[in-house]
Amino acid sequence: MRALRRVGHQATQAIAPLRLRNRCGLLSCQDQLPPAFALTGSQLRRVAILTQGPPPPSSGGSDGGSSGSQQPQQPSSSVFRRGVVIVLKGIGIWGPALFFWVSLVWGGTFFDYRTQEEIEEDDAEVRRLERFFDVEGLPDDEYLTEWSSKDEALSKMVDKLLRSQRFVDCMTTGSSEALPGSQSSGNEATSVEVSFVLPPIGIVGAGDDAADAGPGPRPWYPRLMLAHRLGSIALVSVSFEHVPGKKDREERWACMSLRCDLVALPNGEAATGESICDLRGPVPHGVRYMRI
Repeated sequence: MRALRRVGHQATQAIAPLRLRNRCGLLSCQDQLPPAFALTGSQLRRVAILTQGPPPPSSGGSDGGSSGSQQPQQPSSSVFRRGVVIVLKGIGIWGPALFFWVSLVWGGTFFDYRTQEEIEEDDAEVRRLERFFDVEGLPDDEYLTEWSSKDEALSKMVDKLLRSQRFVDCMTTGSSEALPGSQSSGNEATSVEVSFVLPPIGIVGAGDDAADAGPGPRPWYPRLMLAHRLGSIALVSVSFEHVPGKKDREERWACMSLRCDLVALPNGEAATGESICDLRGPVPHGVRYMRI
């Protein structure tokens, strides 16, 4: 009996490794088996679970602690990055723009790329124009308003003169007599150069003109030189008075007199007192509706 038990025990020890090897080889032999002997998915999972060893010890405690300690740092870094971006935008974009508009409102010259000589020339030109339009010494709230209104009134009178057929004939032929079949053209009007005759310093608004002036702005007496491309030159003397606004009219500068004399002929010779026009009108319209 003892011999039989010993033989049986040896047989079971020999068969057990064979069973394990058969289980491990099922996966590799699965593709080689015919369809009738193929294992199902659940059987393959069981075999894989049986053949797998024990899982390695997880380091979840240490990783979890480190990740938990790093998570609070991410929001602070993003906030810091966002703050740096805002500061850089403010320095590079918003700062110069704000600085430019503030300097523009306050009349500064922080972004003026002109040289000192160019600035002095521009200032001298502005002072000459102020003297011509007689706006020297006016308050800031009246300075630009009076300048623009005078410029508009003077431009209307110059346009009236350039559209006149008599003026065009005098400038092109040197005679005020209208030629047969002559018509004023836009080309003749645009071929005239207009120049301001600047009054000397201290003459504008001095003398009897300032004494005769009423409570409103004093009269304005500008003079112009009109040069034609053919060589003729005409001197224009104009006088304006300020007309206050009422219900049926707006405030404006009305031309009271318009005188134009030819001083040089087209060939360059001096003219002998040829008068092109001499108009005078009463307030409030002046010479506005008179024909040259």
